[in-house]
Amino acid sequence: INPTALGYSSIALIDVRLERNDEEAIREFEAAVVKLPQIAETLRTTGEFDYLIKASITGIQDCERLFKEHLQSLPWIRSTQIR
Repeated sequence: INPTALGYSSIALIDVRLERNDEEAIREFEAAVVKLPQIAETLRTTGEFDYLIKASITGIQDCERLFKEHLQSLPWIRSTQIR
């Protein structure tokens, strides 16, 4: 799917740290993330953050809306950082 054809003009990279890294937390987080249509890719990482999310957005306001309305309510998120 071409994000531009759907009206998305930019990409946001979002680092996510989970509260816990057990099977339940990972399963619930991943199940919730895949339901968000703006999420193009979710990568499991090592180091300071647990995931890198690649989101298709229309601009900075869309990124803020995605963050406030959707990402903050996902299960098991301790912290996030938008790049």
